[in-house]
Amino acid sequence: MTMQLGYAHAMAGEKAEAREMIDFPARLRRKTYVPSFYSGAIYTGLRDKDQAFLWLQRAYDERCDYLVHLNKSAPGPPASNPPAPIAQAAAPSESAIADGPSGAASHRSGSRPA
Repeated sequence: MTMQLGYAHAMAGEKAEAREMIDFPARLRRKTYVPSFYSGAIYTGLRDKDQAFLWLQRAYDERCDYLVHLNKSAPGPPASNPPAPIAQAAAPSESAIADGPSGAASHRSGSRPA
């Protein structure tokens, strides 16, 4: 939760609050394992590339399993031109809806298959 909150503060321009979120994992690391990925994500939100890559490299060295999600859900800069929705590509056609799951039009007439 600290990672997401720190990243959100950073993206909102609240740099002091984001830096406080970086301090929390640093203090906690003295007592228990905290993935370096957390600090890397917050530094990414702060646009501090050097620190972000340093912490992400540490996460890699730790074999942090969160790195597998880096391509899908890792924090990053907001898209300046977000892609258009792809709603039509995934929507079924009207004829497919009318024909039903088996594709047989006879199901529409209310008759049951023999």
